[in-house]
Amino acid sequence: MRRLLPFMLLAACFASPLVCQELRGVVLNQSNDSQPEAGVKLTFLVGNANPETTNGSGLFHARLSGVTDGDPVEIIVQKEGFVLLGPDETIFRMNMPKGQESIRIAIASREAFNNLKADYVIGIEKRLARAERERQSLINRLGEDALDDNERKALTRTISQQSQEIETLRSSKEELAQQLARIDLDEASGFARNALKKFQEDGDVEGALAMMTAERVDEFWENVSAQEEEVKRAKIQGIENYMIRARLLAADFAFAEADSMYRKAIGKDSSNFQNIIEYGEFLHKQHEILRGIEFYKQIRFSSLTSVQQATVMNNLGNLYLDGKRFSAAELAYEEALALRRELVSSDSTAHVPSFAISLSNLGNLHRENKRYAAAESAYKEALAVRREMVSSNPGAYTFDLANSLNNLGVLYSDIRRFTEAESAYEEAVGLYRELASNNFAVYSPSLAMSLNNLGVLYSDIQRFVEAESAYDEAVGIRRELALSNPAAYSSDLATSLNNLGVLYSDVERFVEAESAYDEAVGILRELALSNPAAYSSDLLQTLRNLGALYHRNKRYSAAESAFDEALYLGRELVLSNSPASAHDLAKSLNNLGVFYSDIERFAESESAYDEAVGLYRELALSNRAAYLPDLAYTLNNLGKLYRDNRRYGKAESAFDEAIALRRELALSNPAAYSPYLASSLNNLGLLYSENEGLMEAGSAYNEAIAL
Repeated sequence: MRRLLPFMLLAACFASPLVCQELRGVVLNQSNDSQPEAGVKLTFLVGNANPETTNGSGLFHARLSGVTDGDPVEIIVQKEGFVLLGPDETIFRMNMPKGQESIRIAIASREAFNNLKADYVIGIEKRLARAERERQSLINRLGEDALDDNERKALTRTISQQSQEIETLRSSKEELAQQLARIDLDEASGFARNALKKFQEDGDVEGALAMMTAERVDEFWENVSAQEEEVKRAKIQGIENYMIRARLLAADFAFAEADSMYRKAIGKDSSNFQNIIEYGEFLHKQHEILRGIEFYKQIRFSSLTSVQQATVMNNLGNLYLDGKRFSAAELAYEEALALRRELVSSDSTAHVPSFAISLSNLGNLHRENKRYAAAESAYKEALAVRREMVSSNPGAYTFDLANSLNNLGVLYSDIRRFTEAESAYEEAVGLYRELASNNFAVYSPSLAMSLNNLGVLYSDIQRFVEAESAYDEAVGIRRELALSNPAAYSSDLATSLNNLGVLYSDVERFVEAESAYDEAVGILRELALSNPAAYSSDLLQTLRNLGALYHRNKRYSAAESAFDEALYLGRELVLSNSPASAHDLAKSLNNLGVFYSDIERFAESESAYDEAVGLYRELALSNRAAYLPDLAYTLNNLGKLYRDNRRYGKAESAFDEAIALRRELALSNPAAYSPYLASSLNNLGLLYSENEGLMEAGSAYNEAIAL
């Protein structure tokens, strides 16, 4: 029966009222002078066609039912060791041609593709290096005495803008290089090929742009529009010209002009889904959150395939999440996940990786909102999916599996399930270590990240020797990375140094703690000078830790100075509307409240606590689960301040509210929050004891002991 099935399907195609179209084509290997490639598997996502494999001449022939001229057609193109050229690595998209018109599909060997991508990365890095030199020149000018305040402020703004542009290009250089490497050069215009060749061989983005001026791109389009012969192919080239120029402009920090080119390309052909997605992701990388959301919402959703709909909803979820619109993000992620789950049920091979990404994204959202059970469910399903992926193709998906394990480790650490966290981190570290042994430059940052997380876990459970070992290895890797690329990895080094400082402080190795904090502060000060929006938050957190160290060692003047600087940075971040700024400011105020209380500056302590409580109350209105723990902690501190100053009524009120909040938290996560509830009950018991409320004190103590 199975042997007859293909013939039965063909007969049904002819006998049914559905239109049946023949699709013929050839697959060419661009890395072998565009020679026909045999043995390429093609799976058709429309038309109920059987999978095809190209013959010795690279040819294929399929019959598609229910497809008419101009309808969208998607084909999964697969051959071991090869990459599909064009916007997507796996899926070739086109509109059904008229009549017997043949189509061509271009592929390249993975090795040739990776080499070409590496050439483009080198070109972008050359441009980054020049930009870094230009920025450093401006930073050096800040030290000139001749500058007045207005000139200095203007120069500082220019440096900050340059820094943000450098970070934007650096974060997208791999993606830009990949997009350029995917271009089917046989389908590109002659001058576009020459421009790309110059960029590849010479790393000269300005020279490439000079060969693809806006006027020449416009002129090409205008000439094409006037031609009747081969107009379809030429228009495709013309649209790709806009896309290529947009990518090159992005590689030259000309983001506004790149935006204009992207919009022109989409205006010329609003049906090109990959161009639409590329522009949407460009807007996201430019932090144009509102524009990105509106852009995606304008897409005619009903005209998209299920794969395309899922991609749009996933990207919308990412934008909503970055914009702190958590409810909208959840709805978008859930819709993307539902679509991808359905796709997996019909074709598990092609859609499993994107399905796992949707699960991970949803897990990240739930964890950020402290919905831990939902986060665990999503993470564990993603982990199971990725284990299955690795079992069939370990080389391609080991990194994804390690990422899922790391995510689970973070979650289990958050909810104090330390044994499970350790197991997840250790497996992740083992996988990252194996990957880094073969490609240090690509995978060592992830190895250092997971080692750093493991160090935090060991520190939390007071296994300090193991924590120090993990931190030391992470610091060593990040020092090596920062030496070759300080702009990209210095902040990671500062993070590990800060964590090492916390560890040394916990084990009372105060000199080493101070040294680690000082180095971290030095790194972050330099980074924040040129890009305050990106690094001020990290700097203020390390300053808070340094202040706590000075406080603990009774170096009160140094402690106050560190706390004051952290507070100043927090207020500056609030003014700049940084998403996490109010939380950072509230933490700094709480630290100051503790400090002022210890040195008996009670009025200042109360003022700091009151402001922190107000900020936490406001934050909890939009995300109750995320900020209740901090609100309860600060109320507990405020209660102790009132009790120490014999303002018993206010103390009781603060403790009662802290206890109510901690009861609520302990109901959902007793392991994490019961110890804090017990602490507040004990504080309330002390308050009642001091006021001879022995029965009430006993009740509070007994409940605390029971926990």
